Amino acid sequence: MKQPKFIATLALLLALLTLLSACGTYKPALRPTDTGEHESESELPTEAPPTRPEIPFTVELVCEGAPFVPEEPIYAQWNDGYSFHNAEIDEQGKASVTGLDGDYRVTLSKLPSGYAYNPNVYTATNDFRHVTIELYPLNQLKVRNTSLYKCISIKTTGFYHIQVEEPDDEIHFEFAPRKSGTYTVESMIDVTANDVNPYANYYGANAYYKRLEKTVDGGGGEGVYTKNFKMDVRIADEMISTGGQVVFTFSLEADSRSGQYPIDLYFAIALDGDYSLSHIESDFVLPTEPVQLQREYSDAFTFQNAEIAHMGGWLFDATRYKLWERGTGMDLVRTGAAAGNTPAEQLSGTYTMQFMDLTRKITFTPEQAGATRGHVEVVEYKTAQPDTVLVKREFAYAYENGAVVLEQLFGFGELDYAVAFTMENGVLKFGSGDGYYHLYDAEHDTYGPILYAYINASFRFYDSPLTMIEYAGNKALTISNGTENYKLFIEGFSALLHDPAGDSGPYFCTTDCPCRLDATCVGACTEDCKKCGPDCRRCPEEGFHVTGYGQRCNSDGVHAVTQELKDFLQKFSISQSLFRDGNGFVETYPARQIYAAEDDQWLFACGFYERNF
Repeated sequence: MKQPKFIATLALLLALLTLLSACGTYKPALRPTDTGEHESESELPTEAPPTRPEIPFTVELVCEGAPFVPEEPIYAQWNDGYSFHNAEIDEQGKASVTGLDGDYRVTLSKLPSGYAYNPNVYTATNDFRHVTIELYPLNQLKVRNTSLYKCISIKTTGFYHIQVEEPDDEIHFEFAPRKSGTYTVESMIDVTANDVNPYANYYGANAYYKRLEKTVDGGGGEGVYTKNFKMDVRIADEMISTGGQVVFTFSLEADSRSGQYPIDLYFAIALDGDYSLSHIESDFVLPTEPVQLQREYSDAFTFQNAEIAHMGGWLFDATRYKLWERGTGMDLVRTGAAAGNTPAEQLSGTYTMQFMDLTRKITFTPEQAGATRGHVEVVEYKTAQPDTVLVKREFAYAYENGAVVLEQLFGFGELDYAVAFTMENGVLKFGSGDGYYHLYDAEHDTYGPILYAYINASFRFYDSPLTMIEYAGNKALTISNGTENYKLFIEGFSALLHDPAGDSGPYFCTTDCPCRLDATCVGACTEDCKKCGPDCRRCPEEGFHVTGYGQRCNSDGVHAVTQELKDFLQKFSISQSLFRDGNGFVETYPARQIYAAEDDQWLFACGFYERNF
């Protein structure tokens, strides 16, 4: 048998393999020129990474959920403010472009005939390269010459188009929806050209007497001309009559910076949510500031309106007035040395205070050495004419507990603000802040005459006082979208208890009272009202006595302007559109051209008493 020989041979081969593996990896012998060093991996030839295909920026047109193919050449446009790119819409209603990087506004080169879209809402980015533009069929309008009582009728939501033929061309519409809700009227002007500025005027619901209630534009920042507006029209179920006959009137206008007319004005009306009268309770606003009986002024004073001359016209400038916080005084500058050791003697001397071009010189003189009593002389003169005395007054004082106590003041009613002298950290202060707005001298940090507002008397812009201007269809005191009812704030509770129809006394309407739909409703229901039940009425609680600003005016019908009265006047001016880019009826007051910045409108009813020197 040959088996032992085969086994011996196999054992020899295994031993040889074990020896080779113990010696490590085999390497060939070095050539004479080989140093044993090799090229690094970075020096070795590499293969180029595979290129990724660029994802294009694309646009797709749709209308009513289906692709839209225009019948004429239209281009999609991408604009990042520095570069402009376009691509034609193809037979599938799509367009694409490559090479873009960043954020781009996406618009169309023109509109398909009979359609519109919102050109200001589409943006493409590196992360969102595909944009779907929604087109809407235009509703047809019979455009003709319109007026406030001859309007174009609109009964449905959707997109509309009109042409503004020339400057000051105002096109009037009547909107008669058949469903309650919050509707928006929004302009759709492409802002890229920044040449056209549209705005809307809202006239409310009274078909027989229409009054401009507000003007709406888009606001916009500095340097922005095109400012698309968005106006809300709220219609509650209680306001929809059978057949949907409730009508709201609005008008549209547009200005062109380049002067090019006609202007194509596209706008949309949309139902933007539910609405009910119960959503706004129109709660009464009550005065929180002290409402005090106002002082009378003698014939030595003349009431001056709040505006100042400005470039051939007149300007309301609120920086000329400032709220004088209660308890704060104005620093007096000592020009004469004190004498003696008692408080009155230390107080003695002459002080000055400057306001505008007037100087007030105040001299304290003790009765005698060691006295705590004395008299004060106040002299006023033109700063440039110290030898010409305009006003001279004297009164007695006593110095008690670190304060100057006035005992007698001759002509107290002639002073324009609360009078007091106090010592604070060794500084004598004059006056005491009263919580009213005053004419203010910023250079000298001094306060002058009180600012007053007409409340209980008619004035140049209104034939009736503010206490009587709210009538059916106007609701002038129910402002800020109806959420703030200022009737009690202005008129006072006792004035609202008057019942013009009889002796039964009125009740204030709740939001579900059917009288709110009555054109003659003035916000209160009497016991004789046949439409109302007990739940319609809400009487103020027993002992409820609120004094309105109108009940504490002086004989001229004015009240000093507090912070809350100033805020009311500002809201009132905006809600009544007293200023409307040169077209408000305050701005066009016949005797003068009046201007006001947005935050200065509240001065329309204000002025101050100035001494007749």
